[in-house]
Amino acid sequence: MLNRSFYEVFRNGDRKWLVSYADVALNGTKHTLKDFSPEIGKDLTIYCYQPNSVSVPASCCQNKCTT
Repeated sequence: MLNRSFYEVFRNGDRKWLVSYADVALNGTKHTLKDFSPEIGKDLTIYCYQPNSVSVPASCCQNKCTT
């Protein structure tokens, strides 16, 4: 979607999808969207979320390396 608007990619896109995607991107809020897609004739359930950042468990840092 680089250098393209939401509606250039999703010509029949519903505004509620765009608002939900923006909220996830800007605020980290989770959304579940349920809708019917006439393009493919199916009910859709879309889970929108930001993946967690990578973290290292504290137990991995307990052993010290010496040179």
